[in-house]
Parts: sequence; structure tokens; C-alpha cells
Amino acid sequence: MSFSELVAKLLNDNLGPYIEGFDAKNIELSVLSGNATMKNLELKKSALESFNLPVEIKKGYIGNISLHLPWTNLANESATILLEDIFLVVQPVQNQEFTPEELAIRAQKKQDEFAWVGQTDWC
Repeated sequence: MSFSELVAKLLNDNLGPYIEGFDAKNIELSVLSGNATMKNLELKKSALESFNLPVEIKKGYIGNISLHLPWTNLANESATILLEDIFLVVQPVQNQEFTPEELAIRAQKKQDEFAWVGQTDWC
């Protein structure tokens, strides 16, 4: 398996559950610079289900995903992921009732899951 194929497999394994028709051929990959770019990606309608939100996707697109992996300096330089031009049309989940208390508990769980984001130096 070539390096490009390995990167494509890793991206597919991690983004495939969220991206409709993910195709490794759509990845612009520069191995030496550590850059990968994917454009005009359609989100799967099920992309938000694992987050237990009271909404569902009607349509969703990501205009651009850019990755930078500093292969030559991983110990000292951060990897970065940039999402641009995100477009979502959502609607309330049908036939699902949430009390205000349930919504507050769900929101707190999500905040706790992503608490680490503000504690990193990558931003």
C-alpha cells in the first residue's frame, strides 16, 4: 500500500461516516508538504445522529477541508484541520420529544466532550 493510499484510507475511515460518497480520488494530496485538501463535500443525512441533537440534516455541504500534517517536525509542530464554507439545513427531529431538562443534560454532555478544545495551543 502506497503512502497516498494509506492517507486516503485513514481519511475515509474517519470522514466516511459523515461524508456522502467519499472518494479518495477527490483528495488533493501533497505528501512531502503534508497537505491534503478535499472540496465540495456533501454531508450524509445521518452525520449528526451520533451527537444526539434534536435536529436532523436536510442538506449539508462542506466547501473545503484542508489538513496539514508536518511530517518532518511532528514533535514540535501541530497538525491542523481547517473546515471552510460549512452549509447546513436542519429541521427538528420528527416524533421525538425532549424536555428542557433533557436538552440541558445533552448540551452539558457535549460541552464536556469538547472541553479539551480550549485547552490546546493549536488555535
